[in-house]
Amino acid sequence: MIKDHMGRMVKEAIKKNGKTVTQVANELGVSRNTLYNKFKLPYLRSDFMIRLGHVLGYDFSKKLSYLKEFSENFDSFIIEEVNINDTNFSKKYFLLLEKYNQLLMFLLRISNTKNTESVKEEVNTFVKKNLIYNSN
Repeated sequence: MIKDHMGRMVKEAIKKNGKTVTQVANELGVSRNTLYNKFKLPYLRSDFMIRLGHVLGYDFSKKLSYLKEFSENFDSFIIEEVNINDTNFSKKYFLLLEKYNQLLMFLLRISNTKNTESVKEEVNTFVKKNLIYNSN
């Protein structure tokens, strides 16, 4: 039997914390099933253990000493989460999708054109009109 079965350790930490598996899975950005599957695994990635520790407010390095050094450097690699409910983010996302779709339609249209001079003109017009980055 494995001395430090990480999946069982995770399950116990969640149980002690009092959060539901669903809550923890949502905070980690994984499905409930994924989290339940992790309970069965004897070894889990260090970055997952550190992220889970942050979510639970639990220091896994007390039981897994090699995580101590990893966790000290981990905070510098955490990327700030994007709030998809932020209206500014949503507007930018949909604008980007719209521009991408326009580009695809444009490429499809010019792929059927044999006259290279008209393609160059059309590309320049399209770029000036649609692809100049506007931060507003």
